[in-house]
Amino acid sequence: MSPTLLETSPSRRDGQDGREEARAPANAPSIISFATAVRRANKGEDKIEEAHRLRLLDNRHLQWRCLNAHADAAAVAQSCAAEKALHSAWKDISTLRDNVSFKKSKLQLQKQKLKLFTILKQQIAYLEEWSHRENNHTSSMSEAIKALEASTIRLPIVCGAKAEAQDVREVISSSVAKMDTMASSMCSLLSKVEGMSSMVFELAKVVSQEQMLLDQSRDLFSAVAVMHVKQWSLQAYILQRKQKLCQAQL
Repeated sequence: MSPTLLETSPSRRDGQDGREEARAPANAPSIISFATAVRRANKGEDKIEEAHRLRLLDNRHLQWRCLNAHADAAAVAQSCAAEKALHSAWKDISTLRDNVSFKKSKLQLQKQKLKLFTILKQQIAYLEEWSHRENNHTSSMSEAIKALEASTIRLPIVCGAKAEAQDVREVISSSVAKMDTMASSMCSLLSKVEGMSSMVFELAKVVSQEQMLLDQSRDLFSAVAVMHVKQWSLQAYILQRKQKLCQAQL
């Protein structure tokens, strides 16, 4: 090639320089827009990251709420189970207490019956003895009457029979002495009979009082049983209401 072809003319060189100067101002807005786009992209990435963090926090919040709800439900279930256990224990204790009270009353009744049997047994022995004494007394009275009749009424006053006044007086005196002895024994027996009759009257009074107290205790036991049934029904109703409230809260 010739040097003329290799060398560029001044006019051509000036044209190229002008085009380069014209391109430089045209590239400047593209750089600014690129920086703005980069900034916008960074802001968008920040917003995406913040949204992701918010979603994570929301998920954790929901997880904690679920855990708290499960814990509350478990606590309510445990409280209901504890109340049921306490109610069953209270029911068993009440049943045992009622059984103990019934056994105590039954034991007291047996003691009273034993005491009454002991008293009656002693009185029966006295009554049997009194029957024997009554028989002996009756026989002695009949013998005394016969002796008096033989000594006074049936005196041989016929066929010229005679009697000494002194002998008759002695016989009458002995008869009077025997009658006095019999009267004293009868008085002592009468005092014993009066004492026994008073004791029997007191015993009958005690028996009637015991019967009345037994009737009252029977009525009280029936009233207590009715009250226990009402109390158990009320507690069962309260437990049912609590269970319904627990289910409504869940």
